[in-house]
Amino acid sequence: MQAQVQFTLTKKEAKVFYGLIKNPGLTDTELATEIGVNRSYVSAIKNKLKRDKIFASILVPDLSALGCELLIFAYGKFNPPCNANMRKKSTAFKNLSKMPELVYARECDCDFIYIFASKNLTELREKFDVAISDYKKRDFILELCVVEFPIKLSNVTNFFNFAPAIKGCIRNCMKGE
Repeated sequence: MQAQVQFTLTKKEAKVFYGLIKNPGLTDTELATEIGVNRSYVSAIKNKLKRDKIFASILVPDLSALGCELLIFAYGKFNPPCNANMRKKSTAFKNLSKMPELVYARECDCDFIYIFASKNLTELREKFDVAISDYKKRDFILELCVVEFPIKLSNVTNFFNFAPAIKGCIRNCMKGE
């Protein structure tokens, strides 16, 4: 399990952090203008937040432009007696972990979510079904839900907009000034 990071921010640091989250596509100069602080301060705070592992920049490819036709979400509940260490030793875990279509995986002893991106449902399901059937044979899974989401038939209405969700968290992390 990942440890929770404890941190405090000044009001000005919180303003920069919130600006980074709300406006991820802006350069440091553009963000500085947007939030009313100088560019060097934005850069310094951004680097500090990255160093402290409070913030990270990631690149997210345009899956549609790359020819991916599907996003597949698999989530559910594990059988609690079959803990993460037991699962990690299984062939099923190794097969699932090696799937190139697996773009995100999060597990704990009881729950899981996997996200796959694929150009071809049939090829993905052949590999996925083998791994999941092995999990089921070993009695690792209590519940499984799979949602197949066609990329071309959808519109992005909200893309990883963390700003509203973290606004309250930032207030709780500010130093008294």
